[in-house]
Amino acid sequence: MGTVKSLVMIDLYKLNKPTVPPAAFIENVIVNGNNIDFVELHLNKEKNVNQDIRFSGLQPYIYTPDNLSLPYNMNHLTFNCGATDWFYNHKIEFQYKLEGYDQDWNEETTNSMADYKNLSPGHYNFKLRAKGAFGKWSDIVEYKIIIRNPYWLSWWAFIIYLLIIVGFIWLIIDWRVNIVKRQKLILESIVAKRTKELNEAVVLADQAAVAKSQFIANMSHEIRTPLTAILGLSKLALESDKSEKIKSYLNKISGSANNMLVLINDLLDFSKIDAGKLKFEELSFKLQDVLNNTLIINSKLLGEKDIELIFKLSPEVPDNLIGDPIRVGQVISNLVNNALKFTEKGKVIVDVRLVKHIDEESVELQISVNDNGIGIEDKHLGYIFNEFEQADNSITRQFGGSGLGLAICKTLVDHMNGNIWVESKINIGSTFYFTIQLKKDKKITEVGIIPDINIILLYDDMARAKILQDHLSYYSLSSNIENKVEDLYDNIDNSARNLIIVDSKLLADLSSDNIEDLKRNKTKIKAKLILISDSEIISNQIISKTNLFDAALVMPVLPRDIINTTKLVFAASDEELIEHTTSEIDYDNISSKIEGKRVLVVEDNEIIRELIFELLTKVGVKVTMVENGAEAVEIVNGSIFNLILMDMHMPVMDGITATNKIREKGIETPIVVLTADTKQTLKEESSNRGINDVITKPIDNVLFYDVLIKAMHETDAFLENKSVSSNDKQNKKQVKFKYIDADSGIKRFGGNKKLFIKILFKFMHSNEDVCEQVKQCILEKDYKLAYLKCHSLKGESANISANQLFRVSEKLESSIKDKDLDNIEKNLIIVKNNLTNLLSELNEYFLKASEESQKEGNINVLLN
Repeated sequence: MGTVKSLVMIDLYKLNKPTVPPAAFIENVIVNGNNIDFVELHLNKEKNVNQDIRFSGLQPYIYTPDNLSLPYNMNHLTFNCGATDWFYNHKIEFQYKLEGYDQDWNEETTNSMADYKNLSPGHYNFKLRAKGAFGKWSDIVEYKIIIRNPYWLSWWAFIIYLLIIVGFIWLIIDWRVNIVKRQKLILESIVAKRTKELNEAVVLADQAAVAKSQFIANMSHEIRTPLTAILGLSKLALESDKSEKIKSYLNKISGSANNMLVLINDLLDFSKIDAGKLKFEELSFKLQDVLNNTLIINSKLLGEKDIELIFKLSPEVPDNLIGDPIRVGQVISNLVNNALKFTEKGKVIVDVRLVKHIDEESVELQISVNDNGIGIEDKHLGYIFNEFEQADNSITRQFGGSGLGLAICKTLVDHMNGNIWVESKINIGSTFYFTIQLKKDKKITEVGIIPDINIILLYDDMARAKILQDHLSYYSLSSNIENKVEDLYDNIDNSARNLIIVDSKLLADLSSDNIEDLKRNKTKIKAKLILISDSEIISNQIISKTNLFDAALVMPVLPRDIINTTKLVFAASDEELIEHTTSEIDYDNISSKIEGKRVLVVEDNEIIRELIFELLTKVGVKVTMVENGAEAVEIVNGSIFNLILMDMHMPVMDGITATNKIREKGIETPIVVLTADTKQTLKEESSNRGINDVITKPIDNVLFYDVLIKAMHETDAFLENKSVSSNDKQNKKQVKFKYIDADSGIKRFGGNKKLFIKILFKFMHSNEDVCEQVKQCILEKDYKLAYLKCHSLKGESANISANQLFRVSEKLESSIKDKDLDNIEKNLIIVKNNLTNLLSELNEYFLKASEESQKEGNINVLLN
């Protein structure tokens, strides 16, 4: 080795042999088979940019690039390896591994070239070691290199791909949404079109339903009007002297017309059910009123057969209820009618029981109707409640009917949250059961019972006596049963009011001595006697023959019939007999109440006018007749009538319009409407139009007279009028009250003090809960009904000359009319206080009079 100043010579043979492994290194990296001049690239930046080869610097001496980064397409790498060994350079072996590609070290080789092709993008670490002649491996040399991903696999490319995918998905969604929107628009167009068509169809259906209902109503009116004439004139003809043959024809005509009426009513109810227009009211009512109406409706059929109708009411069953009395009565009446129709002889029992108290406000009742008629075969029980079904097709021919009655009953019961079923044995009888849920009417209280009554039942039929005993227990009254007159006196209590109720069947077996004994002891024991018989004929015969009884009742009787009669016999004259009748017309009695009264009849149908004329003139009523409402409005201006009887539908001017015009003139004459309409709420609507009552065609003669008497404010229907001479004698005694101007009141009744006292008695019992009723109406915001009730109280107060009550009632009426809640509350309290004082005074008067009558044996004390 030479230098500038000297020459140095090294003798390699004299050097010590190395004991350490050779130093390995990487001389060069060949890319894609090309030797890259990294020095030039390092110096020429622009060229480097073009080739996209990146490195941070060059290693000293060998100029290998550090941190080499190559593009994805420069993936063929050849590593040129080297190692320093001065003695055995030809014996150097290499071993290498490319981490990221090789799993393990490659085999030892003397080849210094390591070649790798088609490397995938990624991070690689090339490791190299060398071994000399002594077999020791050198330290590992590492060389890191990166082959970059192509641009389409870069992170930002994936973001772009994601955005493209999202955008594509959005485009697809938007495309689908647009399709859906278009389909929606098309569908909406179709739906709108169909809806329009449906609405038009609904309108047409509603119009058809209205037309159908109107047609049914009109047909009902048109059918009922001639039926009214047929039934009414048939009854009048039957009452005239005719041959038995003619009477037979008339009876058949009347019976056929009644059957036709039943069919019409069933069809009308069915049409309402079918149209979904069946309405249910929530009204206060008394259960015994409903049962009594059942008796009245079926009285004709009951009178034609040897059947005993019996009512049973469990003492725990409340009488005051809230529901639809018409619908409840319709079910009971239908079942009773069927029982009577399919029973020729025996008993029909209506049994009312309490199932349970649903809550504090409601109860569930079970009502059964039992008969011992023809019965129903088991195979027919499954469909007996179906429409137009009867147990046998021959039934329609033999017994009549539409096959709708039980189907209607089932629908009505279902609407009242109940069930209906039947148990029956052929030739033994049937029992129809149904349950209904009703609310309790807590605001109505029962009329007090006369205290200290000792009741004895003189019966030899224990079953009949037990029914009567149950009726008495309904009002918490106990009684003793005796079957012999001799044992009767053992139960007499001289310190109490003694009441003896006698069965007519037992009386028939008594000897004349027994009857005379009863007569003699009646006054001695100060007892009142009530006769119970199966018919009014038997009752009248016994009364006229024995002259023993203070009152008479005809079976079937309800608990309230016994109680009312009991109260009346202890509060009426000995000479006044309280009688209970069903449907027989006592023309003399009616005539005594309304004879001489003037009635204006407004009716366009000539036959109906003739019928009404006959009915009214038969009882001594003076009749004026006009043909339409306009004539009625004109005639009332110059005439005074006790009653106006007006048809609802007439030409020129209908009954409602005429009534309004009459009321606008300040004329308060009672107006009773005649109508063939079948609308359920007609009576309630009519009361709001100034109409006092409604009579439905065909006219029932008994109900016709009852409504007329009630509308004209006559004396109580149970009491007979006494002779004028008797009244004159009684009128001499003076009557004084603190809250009533008695003298003025008696003058209002033409000086008839007895009639005035009877009206006071009626006022006392009809107005006990009127304030509570008004209050309930106000709470329910039914101001019209509250106004009517207050108006009625005001009118009755004026009628009996209760002047103070009249004045405060007038103020309450005015505040109700104005819907002034503050004044309503204040005035209602004042009215209630005044009414309470008045009723207390009247109650004290009648109780005192009753006690005096008991002591003196002279009931005339009460009416004096």
